[in-house]
Amino acid sequence: MDANGLYVRINDTELEMLGYPREELIGQKKFSDLLTPKSQKTFQVNFPRFKQQGWIRDLQFEMVRKDGTIVPVSLCSTVVKDKAGNFLMSRSVVLDITYRRKAEQERERFLGVGSDLQIITGSDGYYHWVSPSFEQTLGWHPDEMTSCPWSEFVHPDDLQSSLAEATNLLSGSETFAFENRMRHKDGSYRWLLWKAQCYPEEQLIYAAAVDISDRRQTELQLQRTEDRLRYLLSASPAVLYACKATGDYAATFIGENVSAMLGHESREFLEDSQFWASHIHPEDAPQVFAGLEHLFETNTHTHEYRFLHRDGTYRWVRDELKLIRDRTGNPIEIVGYWIDITERIQSEDKIREQANLLNIATDAIFVHDLDNHILFWNQGAERLYGWSAAEMLGQDWQHLLSQESQAEMGLILQMVLEQGMWQGELKKITQADDSVFIMSRCSLMRDDAGQPKSILVVDTDITEKKQLEAQFLRTQRLESLGTMASGIAHDLNNILTPIIGIVQLLPLRIANLDDQTQRLLTVLDESSKRGSDLVKQILSFTRGIDGKSSNTQVSHLLREVYKIIQQTFPKSIELSTEIPKDLWLLPADATLLHQVFMNLCINARDAMPNGGTLSISAENIVIDENYARMHIDAQTGFYVAVTIADTGTGIPSKVLDHIFDPFFTTKEVGKGTGLGLSTVLGIVKSHRGFINVYSELGKGTRFKIYLPATKSSEIDQTIETNFPFGKGELILVVDDETAIQEITKTTLETHGYIAMTASDGIEAIALYAEHKHAIRVVLLDLMMPELDSVTIVRTLK
Repeated sequence: MDANGLYVRINDTELEMLGYPREELIGQKKFSDLLTPKSQKTFQVNFPRFKQQGWIRDLQFEMVRKDGTIVPVSLCSTVVKDKAGNFLMSRSVVLDITYRRKAEQERERFLGVGSDLQIITGSDGYYHWVSPSFEQTLGWHPDEMTSCPWSEFVHPDDLQSSLAEATNLLSGSETFAFENRMRHKDGSYRWLLWKAQCYPEEQLIYAAAVDISDRRQTELQLQRTEDRLRYLLSASPAVLYACKATGDYAATFIGENVSAMLGHESREFLEDSQFWASHIHPEDAPQVFAGLEHLFETNTHTHEYRFLHRDGTYRWVRDELKLIRDRTGNPIEIVGYWIDITERIQSEDKIREQANLLNIATDAIFVHDLDNHILFWNQGAERLYGWSAAEMLGQDWQHLLSQESQAEMGLILQMVLEQGMWQGELKKITQADDSVFIMSRCSLMRDDAGQPKSILVVDTDITEKKQLEAQFLRTQRLESLGTMASGIAHDLNNILTPIIGIVQLLPLRIANLDDQTQRLLTVLDESSKRGSDLVKQILSFTRGIDGKSSNTQVSHLLREVYKIIQQTFPKSIELSTEIPKDLWLLPADATLLHQVFMNLCINARDAMPNGGTLSISAENIVIDENYARMHIDAQTGFYVAVTIADTGTGIPSKVLDHIFDPFFTTKEVGKGTGLGLSTVLGIVKSHRGFINVYSELGKGTRFKIYLPATKSSEIDQTIETNFPFGKGELILVVDDETAIQEITKTTLETHGYIAMTASDGIEAIALYAEHKHAIRVVLLDLMMPELDSVTIVRTLK
């Protein structure tokens, strides 16, 4: 509209809304000409303010269509000025708010909810209009809500039911009310109570809502409290109850878990006032009712009796009850709980019946009074703890046996007195001052009147079990250390590889090196190779015990072992070797034999804490039939015998027969797994060999390992020592270590090749695709990021 309010331009939607052709409005009519008298007044009041502030938002008018009908609209306008700042024209957006007006007018009639949270939605799944109050409740501006499907604001768990309600409403259902959760802009959800009405002819839904989040939160908390209480009552081994304090003591409340204990439903107790009394064992009823009379004098009482189960048997229950009085002292009701003590009673009966058999039991069994004085001490207790019955009767057992604190033992006694029994692990001491781990089971004994009398204790020695558990845990730690060592060795190998390569290349790249520099390079070469040898040995330890046999020269293995122990063992241990060069070959796994020799050398080191001599020797031996008959594991044939001897402490004769048992060790806790020699024996036997051991206390130990040999002189592995020179062949080097890339490339180029490098499998594949006709060889790291080596090789092929 121009400065006078005449239409200058108008779109088809506005023409359709007003029913006019364009030529009747453009330059012919003003906006105010189409307003009702009431809206013209509104326009006259707001137009000066509009010119001053430059905009109007959501100003509502009633416009008159050409056919005379009225359409409510919302006007949003912006002033357009010329360069001098004078009013030139206005640009406006007119919205038909018929639906909104209808929702406002019919909110009370259709919905009956006095709420400012109102929406209009249609079958297209979008909000057509949203009241501004939603921004305060949910944080969303109405424009944000109308720009997205309304399903995006509904909690996922409530979406299906909300869609079903909307579908039913659009299908012709009447007004409905339901609750769902709507998403707040901060990510939380608010509970809303909706009431809605549908206009089928327009396929629109008018709805209003009330925020009921606080009410739902209160309901949720109450529900959680109720659920907790119900769970505690049902999960508890005790059945809670309340009953009248007069007459027949009819139940007024009883936990639902009574069915698990006694087989009867709680309603049976509540519906029949005589139900409880009629199910008490006839022999126990007089005592029970006498106890109830006593309750009115003491306000608390405990008694035990038999109750008839639904299956026809009687169960023993412990009934602890309390009398509740009002402020004036008058009885109101009785509350209490039942505990099933059938097993305890049966245990006590069995103990009485089997009293004569206690002395032949393997477990330590003793009885003490409530002041811890021994009343009975069986032969099993004598065997376990060392004291005779004559020595222990009348003694305070805790003073002699227990290694636990007084506070902990007091807590155990309290649990036995309250619950009738206790079971757990304890640490006790024997007459020989040895600590033993015990699985202890304590049961409360009562006199004929049902009062606590004494405690029966049954102790089982679990010391060996606990030691085995500790050894298994140490074994698992060793496995983890092996994995870590393998990773460290791999990283060290990547570090040493460039160093060794550079040491070999420098003499070729730099001519006429002086003698001192040559000596330094030699030291560096020897040191790096020494480190490489150590890495190789570390890796050999972490490969496991599985492997393939091949013709192996044992002298090489023994020299490798010698190098390791020379570098790592204390200098106080003197080393001696006698290893011939003409030893026969062994059809064996070199890694496993390496493990055998290292384990024996380590044991020898540990046997010489103050130093001594460790000797390693080997010889060819032919075993004949006479020797084979005298040694059960020997067979006739060719053997290589390896002897590893020390001058250490020696092995006591009483444990010599057990040294190869799994988990047997004479070392302190944490310093040995007991698996070393058992592993050695397993490996040697897997190679069809055998071991002889000789030891004297204070003089040392000698292990002699016999391994079947072959007189073949062919060693399976050959080593090429000369570097081949190239003639310009192109080689692709693939390694994720930059240093290894560079030294390998330099080495190849020094020896007449052309090299290109790639840092990973993807780059290698790309380079190969580009130069595949020129590349003659691919050198590929086996451990690559992103793509594994198998996939890379398959792709290159």
